[in-house]
Amino acid sequence: MRRIGLLIGLLCLVTTPTRADEIAVAQYGNAVNAFPYAVALEKHFFQQAGADITAVIGSNGGGGDVRNLLAGQLPYVETALPPVVAAIQKGADLAIVSDNVLSAASFAIVAMADSPIQSLSDLRGKRVGFSTAQSTTQAFEIWIMDRAGYKPGEVTLLATGGFGPGLTALENRGVDATVGILPAILSNPGKYKIIVRGKDALPPSCNTVGVVLRSKARENPGLVRGIIAGRRLAVAYMLANRAESAAIIAKVFKLTPAVAEEAIHQLADEGVVDGVPYWGDGHFDYPGMDNMIHAARLNGMVQGEIDPHTIVDESYLPADLKTKAP
Repeated sequence: MRRIGLLIGLLCLVTTPTRADEIAVAQYGNAVNAFPYAVALEKHFFQQAGADITAVIGSNGGGGDVRNLLAGQLPYVETALPPVVAAIQKGADLAIVSDNVLSAASFAIVAMADSPIQSLSDLRGKRVGFSTAQSTTQAFEIWIMDRAGYKPGEVTLLATGGFGPGLTALENRGVDATVGILPAILSNPGKYKIIVRGKDALPPSCNTVGVVLRSKARENPGLVRGIIAGRRLAVAYMLANRAESAAIIAKVFKLTPAVAEEAIHQLADEGVVDGVPYWGDGHFDYPGMDNMIHAARLNGMVQGEIDPHTIVDESYLPADLKTKAP
């Protein structure tokens, strides 16, 4: 708590309020990557950091978030890395300003409890669902299949339109397995079996990033800095005050507080992959970004080689989170 208090005090000295605004976050209300935003809104951390963010808009992630940014209506979006890289390669005036979720620890491939599928080796010829095109889950699944030795086409990967619809498709036998995420798989004990967990199948890999339209961010850089700082405060508070944060999150994500708290525990205490935590504070884990770009390249979402340093703008980060490019 003392650390959080010092962070708040420092931010209050260096930031000034901005006009009210909204931001978009992939899977807000559904997935654990977005947990900190519920805490930030409830505890007014954005305002304390100088960004008057009044609402968070949920999305399915993927290319839709990029299109919303390019429309110029939003100051900041948290979304998957692959569609952002693809858009930048095509000339979009976007910059990645924070690295928010650093691994696949919340991700699993699940089947129904009575399914004959027991492991990755049983997926040949099967249909496996992911959320949306150009999403993190699509890239993760492609990489997992590649690492498991499957050739393209040996497993059919299908977009289901979201995590909830994916589980519905699974229950109705529209797919044989699908992506399961926390907290949904905790809310239905005994209903699904986990075939493989992301934290066991993949190294640290950039899950979501904070993205801005460069021209819009230049108009109000303090707003972007405040959004990043407010989320950072929320991550620290959530990890230090899990029961209170779980109660806040439960209302937004339509969970029981017990399930929300268990999800926080699992990711904070068991979700560290090779020393890298699940929720980042905004600093850039460049090896993890390289890993996700590699995953996205496997199915053509990203073309050719790209150095993450060239698409990142660290100027909006506080001084203690900035890194020096190698």
